[in-house]
Amino acid sequence: MMLSTIAQLALIFAAAKVAGEVMVRLGQPAVIGELLAGVALGPSIAGWIHPSEPLQVLAQIGVVVLLFLVGLETHPDDLRKVGVRATAVAVVGVVLSFGGGLGAALATGFGGTESLFVATALVATSVSITARVLRESNLVDTYVGRLILGAALIDDILGLILLAIVAGSTRGTLRIWSVVALAAEALAFVALAVLVAPKIVGRIADLFDRPRIPRAPFALAMMAMLGLSAAANTIGLASVIGAFLAGMALAETRDRYQLMAQVEPLGDFLSPFFFVLTGARIELAALGSGRVIGLAALITVVAVVGKAVASLAAGRDMELRDRAIIAAGMIPRGEVGIIVAALALSEGAIGKQAFSAVIAMVLVTTLLAPSALRLALKTSTRTDPPALPLA
Repeated sequence: MMLSTIAQLALIFAAAKVAGEVMVRLGQPAVIGELLAGVALGPSIAGWIHPSEPLQVLAQIGVVVLLFLVGLETHPDDLRKVGVRATAVAVVGVVLSFGGGLGAALATGFGGTESLFVATALVATSVSITARVLRESNLVDTYVGRLILGAALIDDILGLILLAIVAGSTRGTLRIWSVVALAAEALAFVALAVLVAPKIVGRIADLFDRPRIPRAPFALAMMAMLGLSAAANTIGLASVIGAFLAGMALAETRDRYQLMAQVEPLGDFLSPFFFVLTGARIELAALGSGRVIGLAALITVVAVVGKAVASLAAGRDMELRDRAIIAAGMIPRGEVGIIVAALALSEGAIGKQAFSAVIAMVLVTTLLAPSALRLALKTSTRTDPPALPLA
């Protein structure tokens, strides 16, 4: 049965809220219910919703608004304080995930090119899933929460550079200067947003109240959110990174709490579309091959263990329970893994079996992370270790 776009919107929103309510009553994050609702309503089971272009656009806006809200709750100074630890966690996690994923794909009989792209899909943490759970648990503004977000941000940059290297090498068109330029653009963009933009915004905060249109601060904030999202996308970063950095820059203004009060209802409405459609992308029928299941199982283990070991890089002075929170928070691969796999599939670099295995890994890690993070949080003392300077 093919429903109209507006009917799919109504069904997605209602199912997301009902499933989210069930999960909350069971002591789990609402996002798990939204993901499972997508699987149930998508092509794999009911076939009532399909990730069409209008729905995907709405979903993209939803996740952009979510990350903007997370940015509003994150002060730049707080993120800078976790610079050394976040970098260490990100680098170790990227190295272990890529190396383990490459070995797993080769061990299950996939070729070199396919194995490289499978390994690349394992690299970057999906900040969207983790950010949602951190917000639901009121932990964005804690030391461990900021460390996770910082590491995920660095993950995305490293994943972008690695994807450029792998894609270039498999096509035979790798140019070292192109990779260097790409890395420089990404790092400069983040540095400007973290170090420069907040100071500028702090000095011109009065400008937010000068326009005479209703809710002028909100309108200007939306301009900044969409503008930085577009800028990030232009240089190859995920648009959600730009949204996060825009929110973080505006966290320095006196309108911060007013903006949060105005944006949160918008996020509550839009963000479920992203998570339901993420679940709807899963094609359960594609997982019938033993080879696919074997690769999916191996790379899922690599994805979890790689980030768990990386959490040890946060420092010996951190409690084991806080390291467990970091490990759980870095597990999900979410839309990042899907993007890498879809790009490789569209260019013929991987086949449907490798693609299905990556999607299965994304599903398992996405569903596992909220529960693992919630379990770790229940046993955490949430103490803040001494801050280290920014690298």
